[in-house]
Amino acid sequence: MGQQHAQFFVRLYLIAGSYPVFYLLHGGGETNSSWSTVGRAGDILDNLIASGKVQPMIIVMPAGWTPFGPQVMTGDATKDPFNDEPIHDIIPYIESHYRPLADPEHRALGGLPMGGIQTLNIGLHNLGTFRSLVVMSSGWFPAHRDAFFNGPDAIRISQYNAQLKVFWWGGDRPILRAITLSPASPDSSKQAYTLKPKKPVTATNGRAGVSFFLK
Repeated sequence: MGQQHAQFFVRLYLIAGSYPVFYLLHGGGETNSSWSTVGRAGDILDNLIASGKVQPMIIVMPAGWTPFGPQVMTGDATKDPFNDEPIHDIIPYIESHYRPLADPEHRALGGLPMGGIQTLNIGLHNLGTFRSLVVMSSGWFPAHRDAFFNGPDAIRISQYNAQLKVFWWGGDRPILRAITLSPASPDSSKQAYTLKPKKPVTATNGRAGVSFFLK
């Protein structure tokens, strides 16, 4: 973790050449192997790339915890030791050992359940590192999510709009998809917020974070 330089575990989807990178985070109780085995991320990308639906990319699938703490699901970014890991250890390692396109425009971060929470905690606290965020399910629990849209933190929404190209937030139904955020009262019956369109992005099945890199 950060300055302690934890040993970390990742699985990679690699292709020859320099391409965008998608940092893909797993859910609670899972491991760095979950996306490549149960999630079949490599098979999905092989097919999408072969059919021309997405631009080739590298996928980095890390273990979502560190030796300095257990798996944590909280909206408080200071309480999960993993939140420093991608910024201080994983991204520098990938960019020094492989050949990705190493700039915010070509970095995306995403995940589901616990990985969705970590995506928000890491991505929104490190604006300028990623230009695309995808929360495939869960994300912050309702109390923290509502505070984000309706509390003091809502003042930061303009910063997110200025620095994020894609912000995709889903759940049982899509919540946010390539949007311009605006503070609003949530409609709990639809799990949705009042949003202004930004740039349409079509996900292949409502959960596909790879829609970031559609041609």
